[in-house]
Amino acid sequence: MTGRILALKVTGLLLLFGVAALAAPHDEQPASLQQFKTSIHQYVQLHRQIEEQLPPLGPQSDAQDIIESSNAMATALQIARAGAHEGDLFTQEVGVLLRARVTDALIARGFLPEEMVAATLDEVDEDAPRPIVNGRFPWRRGAAMWSSVLAVLPPLPQELQYRFVGRDLVLVDTHADLVVDILRNAVR
Repeated sequence: MTGRILALKVTGLLLLFGVAALAAPHDEQPASLQQFKTSIHQYVQLHRQIEEQLPPLGPQSDAQDIIESSNAMATALQIARAGAHEGDLFTQEVGVLLRARVTDALIARGFLPEEMVAATLDEVDEDAPRPIVNGRFPWRRGAAMWSSVLAVLPPLPQELQYRFVGRDLVLVDTHADLVVDILRNAVR
């Protein structure tokens, strides 16, 4: 009887571990992606703390009020993140992952990466400055975002958006028109 109970226990454990092994790959995210999400969360917490300190916009706010609010937000974020540089959020590891996702999404839809880059360059004002981390986002430089690519990128809170400028993926704080990070050559 003890041999049979032992065999049942071993079989049960094997089944349990087998199910866990099958479920694990689907439930786990790469550590780089988890770190990216943590960094996004930390940035948004900072954004919201600063936003709470600024005078709120009211229903009577005009365009000038909105511009002044955006400028105040950008200045406060620039001061708070004075040491910000490329790769703070788009680390090397997450960069590898996102570049592969972008390429796969384009190919799956039948596009060549060069086609996307060419399309984004069509709308560029060459006199506009290039985006830099902790600088204002140059909307005249281009602001393309393909939905097929957006679908494979990690979701963002409402304060942030992805934008392509040429081959580069730019993370933009839309309330402050501020460049949070840049992933160079996101489109190979």
